[in-house]
Amino acid sequence: MAMELPLPQRLFVHGHWLVDNAKMSKSVGNVVDPYEVMDLYTAEGLRYFLLKQGLPHGDSNFSRDKVINVINSDLVNNIGNLLSRA
Repeated sequence: MAMELPLPQRLFVHGHWLVDNAKMSKSVGNVVDPYEVMDLYTAEGLRYFLLKQGLPHGDSNFSRDKVINVINSDLVNNIGNLLSRA
C-alpha cells in the first residue's frame, strides 16, 4: 500500500470487554480507565489478565475482583511458589 509493505495475512479479532455483563459505553459511564487499573495492579498484571481472560471467540467480562483473583492465583501463588522452591 502506501509504504509498499505487504498486507497482513492474518488478523487477531476479539470480542468486546463487558462490565457487569454490559458493553462498555462512555454514555453509560461504565468505561474502565486502563491507566487507573495499571496504577493499582501494574501494567504487567493488567496485560496478563487481558491475555488470559480475553476470549478470541466471544465477549469477556471485566471486574476488578477478577483482576485481583487472576493475578493472585496465577502470578503470586503459582509463580511465587515456583520461585521460592528454586
